Parts: sequence; C-alpha cells; structure tokens
Amino acid sequence: MNKIFLAWVIITFALISCHKKKVIKSTTQPEYKVEVKRKIRKLIKAKDSDFSYLNCKSKIEFNDGVENISANATIRVRKDSVIWVSITATLGIEAARCLLTNDSIYFINKLQKEYYCYSYEGLKKRFNLDINYQILQSILYGNVPFQVTETDSSYDCVDTSFTITKQTRGEIMIDNYIKNSTLELHRIELNQKFTNDHLSIFYDNFQRLDSTTYFAFLNKISLSYQNRNGFQNFYIGIEHQKVETGNKELKFPFNVKQKFERKE
Repeated sequence: MNKIFLAWVIITFALISCHKKKVIKSTTQPEYKVEVKRKIRKLIKAKDSDFSYLNCKSKIEFNDGVENISANATIRVRKDSVIWVSITATLGIEAARCLLTNDSIYFINKLQKEYYCYSYEGLKKRFNLDINYQILQSILYGNVPFQVTETDSSYDCVDTSFTITKQTRGEIMIDNYIKNSTLELHRIELNQKFTNDHLSIFYDNFQRLDSTTYFAFLNKISLSYQNRNGFQNFYIGIEHQKVETGNKELKFPFNVKQKFERKE
C-alpha cells in the first residue's frame, strides 16, 4: 500500500515535472485561435458543474513493473474543498485513507500504522512543485487542469478529430486533447523541457450523470519518472463502478490514531 501512496504522490509531483515534447501536424496554423478558443471556453463552461458533492465507488489497479496491485476505493468530493479516498484491500479491510484539502495532502497507511502529511507550499519548497487542490480536482473531474489563457495556442489535429490546446507553465509543457464531436477532454500529456519525465492521462467511457454532465468512468494514468534510482514506470487505472452527484452532504471522516508514526 506504500507503493500506491508513492504513485499517488509521484503523479501529483509529475503534474509539475515532465518531458518529451510531442510534435503533431495541424491542418490550421497555431496562430488561428478564434474558433478553437471558443470550443475550449465552451468545454470549460460545460464542465463547471453545478453539483456540490461527488461520490464514486471505484476499482484501482497499480503496476510498477514489479508488482500488480488491485484494490477497491471510495472517492468523495466536496466541490472546491475536499477530496477523500478510502482504499479497501482483500476481505473488505480498509488499508488506507487519503484526504486532499485546499492547503494539504494527508495519507494514512492503516496496515503499517503510519501517516504522511504534506502542504502544497511544503511540496513547492521541498521539490519545487507548484501544485494545488484545484489542479487535482480538475483532473478527477476531467477538466482542463491549467487555466486556458490568450497566450496558449489551440489548433486542430491532422485528422480534425481533436482540438489541441498547448500550454507552457514554467518548464512544463501541456497538451490537452479535446474531442471535437463531444467537447470532452480525452487526453492530457505533460512533459518537462529538460528531463525525460512524462505523464499521460487518458479519459474514456464517458457516461451521462445528469442532463448536462458527462463523466469519464475510466482513467488510465501512465508515468515515466526519474529519481535517484533511475527511471521508474508506473501505471494506475481507475475504473468507476458507480458515480453519484448532488447537493446532499457527504461525510469525510479522517482521524489519525495517536500510536501511528508520522513519515516523511
């Protein structure tokens, strides 16, 4: 279960540390932005959901090239406030619990009686990672994670199936692939300019939650990340079995027992 947490943290880190620029031919010049920018604005507006709470029953698969771990998870969200994850191992025993708030990330490993706590500001100082809650929530919802600005270039793919919005944030390059037929965010590629780190997030199996909201029931996350031990490859698959939205209040219980040891 430590590896699941490690992958969770690394993926959070990777949002601000990835590489390998992808070259894609276009049918229009990147300078021609008006129509495609209108598509992006329409997508963002459509994705600005009016529900307050999200509740998912999901299956998680984790593979690091050595181990393949499967687990069940309950994911709850209070919009713009809290993301809560409970991971259940074999025989229905809760193995871990994660809480993401507007200022911090917390993780409890119940099997090994230990916990972790990171502030976003602390992550930025320690790892030079400028991550925040809104970016993580956007990824879970299937939204464009980084705000689209007038300096971002948008253009159609060669087969016109997708509109790509290309963004640069510091040393990070982001490609957002938006399907023209549905205006759904289909894929995100994050790359760092000066390393070989690379993160891909694929969204699939979109299903209607209500009259205005579609949700990707399948997320595939692939990460190639360099650390002190060399390159590591991670895969996390999240398949939502049941997704509910609404304004009925959900609970987010999160208590650390006194005997649990804090880890860095």
